[in-house]
Amino acid sequence: MVKVRLKTIGKPKAFDRLSSALQRQWFLWQEEVFELGEKTVEVMKDRIEQTRKREKGKEGGLASLIEMEVIDTTGKIHFGIGNIEKLKEQAPYYKFINDGGKIPVKKVPYGIFSNYPKPSSEVPQTGRWIVGGKDEEGKSYTFTPKKPVEGKHFIEAGIFFFKRNLKEILKKYVAMTRKETRKHG
Repeated sequence: MVKVRLKTIGKPKAFDRLSSALQRQWFLWQEEVFELGEKTVEVMKDRIEQTRKREKGKEGGLASLIEMEVIDTTGKIHFGIGNIEKLKEQAPYYKFINDGGKIPVKKVPYGIFSNYPKPSSEVPQTGRWIVGGKDEEGKSYTFTPKKPVEGKHFIEAGIFFFKRNLKEILKKYVAMTRKETRKHG
């Protein structure tokens, strides 16, 4: 989950003006931030899908679990993206997909690849490994994974997208306060 806190750095009066502008435009500000949350979910899902090795076109299990949950809207903006407990329960491999790394096994369980049954170091395997699967001759295979899985970094992509766009939204409201200050003062 991404937590966002606004800290005052510099002139407290400038922050007070921004705070009062946000309060006056609360519903517009809230709507923009919620829309940003929904766009962040799409960025994360796209990152997972773009780097996906398996069948393209239909959303996989991990991407379908990335959602925005509105927690509370009473006087605040409070939502979460990617419920960690849900991910741990339904896709315990999410950290491995995000961070990458070496598969922590000496040999994978016997089975076959969906697109090319027998593992081969000469033929890159892009199909799905079917544990317990057998080829036309009734054989199953195993292999030792040598290449580490490349991390997708979908969490970092979401955080970066959210922070960058939140800054742009805040800049807009800062510009509004400057215009109001010039007009009234």
